[in-house]
Formats: sequence, structure tokens, C-alpha cells
Amino acid sequence: MRMAEKKKPISYWINFIKFLVENGITKIHVSKEYSSYKTIIKIFSSSEFQSIKKKIEVILKCSSPNFDEKKFNKLKLYNQIYEIKKDLGIDKFLAIQWLWRGNLKNDKQRILDLKNSQKEVNQFIKNTKNKLSKYFFSFPYSESFLKFTKKKIKIDGFTLYLNLEEEKYYKYIKYDHFKYITIRPFIKTNKSIRELNLKKILRLHFKNKNIIGTMISLSKKEEIYKIKSILNEKNF
Repeated sequence: MRMAEKKKPISYWINFIKFLVENGITKIHVSKEYSSYKTIIKIFSSSEFQSIKKKIEVILKCSSPNFDEKKFNKLKLYNQIYEIKKDLGIDKFLAIQWLWRGNLKNDKQRILDLKNSQKEVNQFIKNTKNKLSKYFFSFPYSESFLKFTKKKIKIDGFTLYLNLEEEKYYKYIKYDHFKYITIRPFIKTNKSIRELNLKKILRLHFKNKNIIGTMISLSKKEEIYKIKSILNEKNF
């Protein structure tokens, strides 16, 4: 939902999220980096929203180290998580989507830096899962980083690109035991191509037991009805 672009009142978004929950869509992806974050806080703080807030499963995007940093900072990451937990007034996240950024142009160095912080990161994940989140996921940025993280970091799963143009990670999603959240399913597809391939796109995301959620930016009820109608087809 691109809330900042739509310029709708808070009541509109509360009603729309209620509609989503009524139709079985309960996961929401949040980050302080998104322009929608202030709107999300207002929604979660609204008295009208409290009756359905307990049904919402929040996926939190956060990072350490960030782009301008080299080392993992457990206190900084914990503060990011706790601040958003407090802003939203929730007890626990469904998943923390953690990003190790650093210098994305030097993947070998990113992996070496993570290796050097391996013990600290694993202890942080253990402590955080006990208190703040059901799952702890990684957004790896690269296949090499994903492979190292799978072997050395006590991660529950990964957030990965998956669409008709970007399928290189599908071999992991299909065959291993980790959990996955997939994103940008409709990228590089205009409206006509999306309509033509919608069933194929949805099958890619909904036909695998390792995928626990897919992030889709939608703001119209008609789009939800269309997706539901396909999912309910006998031959889906």
C-alpha cells in the first residue's frame, strides 16, 4: 500500500485494512525508511483500529550495519526494533527482516565482516526471538551472502525477490527447510502482462509451503477480489 502517494485520510486506510483482514490478509510490512511510516503509527494508535490490531502480523524491516557502517551494532539494532514496537503498541512481531548492508559493492567483505560478528549476531537473534519476534529473517542482497548465512547464522529464513523475471532464488525456496517471505512479485510487468500472467505469478508464490508471506502493494478492493477469485479456482 503506497499510503503517502494516495493521500487518503486515516479512516480510509483503517477501513481498507479491516477489509484485508476480513479477506484473510493479515500481514503488514513496516519500516521507518518508508514514507508511509507516520501514517502507520496513526493507524495503529487510532481507537477505531484496536479491535483488529491483535489480528495483524507485523513484519519489521531494520538494519545493522547500515550503508555507511561496517560493524554490527546490537544496541542500535535493538533500539530500532524496540522503538517501532513501542510506536505500534504491539507485543511481538511476526518476523524481523534484518539487513546487513555495509558496502554492497564488496560482497566478500560483507561476508567476512559477518563471519567476524557471527557469535554476536547469533546471540542477538536468540535473545530477540525470545522476547520480540516469532521469526528472524535475513534480506541477503546476494546469493553468496545467503549461502553463508544459511550455514553460519541461526536464521529462520529469508526475504527474497521472486517474480517471472527474478527466479534465481527459487531453487532455495523449493528445496530447503528455511521459511521465506517473497517480495515484488509483479515487477517488470505492465497491467496487460500482469493480467495475462496473474495465475502463473500467484502459483509461483502460493504453491510452496516454505513461503509464509508475499509482499504486494495494493490499494484497491478490486485487486484483492481478482486475486482471491484465482486462488479459489478448482484448477489453481
